[in-house]
Amino acid sequence: LNFTTTIATDLKIIHLGDSLGQQFVQGFDASVLGKGYESNRVVLQEYFYEGKIYSHNCLSVAAPIRGGGVSSYWRVTDLISEINRRKEAACAKEELQLKQRVGWSMKQSIALVDHKYYVNVSDDATKDKMGQSPSFPVGKFDSVVMRIPHGWMDIPDITRERLLEAIHLSHENLGVQTVIITTLPLNNNVLDASDWRGINKINEMIRDIAQTWTSVPGKGVQWVLVLEFGDFTNQILWKNAQQ
Repeated sequence: LNFTTTIATDLKIIHLGDSLGQQFVQGFDASVLGKGYESNRVVLQEYFYEGKIYSHNCLSVAAPIRGGGVSSYWRVTDLISEINRRKEAACAKEELQLKQRVGWSMKQSIALVDHKYYVNVSDDATKDKMGQSPSFPVGKFDSVVMRIPHGWMDIPDITRERLLEAIHLSHENLGVQTVIITTLPLNNNVLDASDWRGINKINEMIRDIAQTWTSVPGKGVQWVLVLEFGDFTNQILWKNAQQ
């Protein structure tokens, strides 16, 4: 199929998660920026592996995007929690097999929220004395797309308590009112039938949190939504297997 998806939004959206979350935001950025506007995406922190063959973005901001909004990414290979909060969290190599993770820090969230971006304008009256276009801070985000980093986290560690804590900390550190949690798919980290049953339980837990979420008007996270990434990709695998 020869088509290109384009998205326009005035919302400030951030993706939070591991390298799969980075792939989510790369696809999203391609849809909201468009050809010729790639320079609106800035990588604030990046880790290059030996030989610089490939890298991981740790923090990125694309702004303004089509519609006037913001798209950002924050790499965290764990559900954010008080137990993995650090004073300094380096953008550095992490060891998946050893479950060695660098955690997260408030300095990272501040870097994203305080980041300033420029809006190109043709009207000279809106430019400053140096002839530069006006700049704006990102400010509070409207929503976060949260990818649970299964693989980095073992299935028994992905609990309701950890998810609820991550939801509340997302609001405290990013200002979001809407949290979107992606369900987990069948992938290379699902090693046997026991793992698959565990993934299904996690997905049911995600749906239940969203369905039973109660909010206080004007305070904290107002909405928890489910992005059925797991069901979508599983259906693709199943349909392909049937052919």
